[in-house]
Amino acid sequence: MVLLLFLFGFSLFGTVFMLARLRLERQAQAENLPETVVQVNLLDNDAAVLVAQGRGKLVYANARAQAWFGLSGGEPDLELLLEYVQPAET
Repeated sequence: MVLLLFLFGFSLFGTVFMLARLRLERQAQAENLPETVVQVNLLDNDAAVLVAQGRGKLVYANARAQAWFGLSGGEPDLELLLEYVQPAET
């Protein structure tokens, strides 16, 4: 009976220790997130600005980008923009 209580206490202590350690690791990862790659003010900018999500879905185009690419105020379309862009010669 004493051995059973000892094993139960030891496993409970181990579980609490591992959960505390995982929590600290997750907090450390959350604090070490990288800053944004490009830090710009999207509204007060003289350049054409396009913002895309991870899979290439365009979510924002400022007025200059809309003028350059002929967007009529609708939702930005990546395939439409690809028709205007040509890769640089290397």
